[in-house]
Amino acid sequence: MKLWLLLTFLVGIVSTLKTPSQAPLCVGNEAPDFELDSIGGDKVKPVDENLTTVLVFSRAHWCPYCLKQLLDLRRNSETFKAAGARVVVVFREEAKGIDGLKIIKKRSKADFTFALDNGKQLTADYSAGEKEFSTYIIDTFGRIQAIIKGDMKNRAKSQRILDAIDRGVSSLKNSKGIKPVKPSIFRFFGIKTATGSNNPH
Repeated sequence: MKLWLLLTFLVGIVSTLKTPSQAPLCVGNEAPDFELDSIGGDKVKPVDENLTTVLVFSRAHWCPYCLKQLLDLRRNSETFKAAGARVVVVFREEAKGIDGLKIIKKRSKADFTFALDNGKQLTADYSAGEKEFSTYIIDTFGRIQAIIKGDMKNRAKSQRILDAIDRGVSSLKNSKGIKPVKPSIFRFFGIKTATGSNNPH
């Protein structure tokens, strides 16, 4: 009887605990890592030490809302490059796999990095809800610089993304050239990083 009560108590405690990966991501958080397959065979990760990453989530080549967003982003592709940013588009419901990515790449004529994560197996941390299609701006230090909320029909548009990138650059300049320590350094010494600040978007 005592053992049963103890087990019930422990299960209750565990069920109320939230690990960092279960909590919603916020601006200032370290971007959850992943490694995905892409069209060219290269592995895609969320952080680039030389470029800001614009992380976009899509469904599949048949999704009209995904195509609409891609066309908007493509029209501003040169502006993204000028801002020192790369666009990574992760598809999560593409039954045709890499072949499906090739279809949407040809259809959109977008020169972005297309990656595959069917079922959100490796990128679930970036979506609090099933129908959430938020866009994440990740700086070169692996921190989330901005989160632009989106849903099935309404996705982040280029101008808002570019404005968020610009605010991040201005913020770094205002810090008098003091650059933050990369999260990987903390991990090396076994130090846990802070969970970050509230998301203004």
